[in-house]
Amino acid sequence: MGAGLQYLSALTGLTWINLTYCPLITDAHLSNLGTLTGLTSINLTGCSLITDLGLQYLGSHTSLRSIDLSYCFSISDAGLSRLSTLSNLTSIDLKACGRISDAGLSRLSTLSNLTSISLSECWLISAVGLRHLSALTSIDLSRNWNVTDAGLAHLRELKNLTSIDLSHNRNVTDAGVAHLNEIASLRLLNLEYCNQITPKALEHLNSIDVLLPLQFRMDANKRSAF
Repeated sequence: MGAGLQYLSALTGLTWINLTYCPLITDAHLSNLGTLTGLTSINLTGCSLITDLGLQYLGSHTSLRSIDLSYCFSISDAGLSRLSTLSNLTSIDLKACGRISDAGLSRLSTLSNLTSISLSECWLISAVGLRHLSALTSIDLSRNWNVTDAGLAHLRELKNLTSIDLSHNRNVTDAGVAHLNEIASLRLLNLEYCNQITPKALEHLNSIDVLLPLQFRMDANKRSAF
């Protein structure tokens, strides 16, 4: 499959490519996409042979608005710096890119149009690095056990946030949720399976105009609340 990408170079009008779970795709194959100057979206989910080196080929596609690199396990902070030229990028999915840290997120600070990011299962992320991404409206930090109450305090600096997914985070408590009360734009908060959260968390959210849906799913010893 990887070698076949060379034949796409003639399709200069192509705007969207989905290569989800094409495990033979390598960095070198991405170089064949250089002629696709109108590319706005690329999905490389599960292309586990893609490394930081391959992202240099994506960095030249300044028309890109959406990139999905979920389950590209070799991507690290160094690779993110090669995406810093994508001024039109609005969405990036880095789910399960376990080598990405808070320091790496700072390398995306030049992306002033970036509004959505998924960092689910990125276990080096504590949320501190997100303060560099001021345009964000949607953040997925689910199943991210390095996220703590202290990290959530930094989300207060993101004044445009409307959606936060914190589900399956075992270190987030009511105290962390209290920090989110200062985000006036927040509309959706997912706290499913956050076993340290209690119904008292609702008290911290009383200054938010609309928070719908607010999802709680406690463990067997706690009562669910909506």
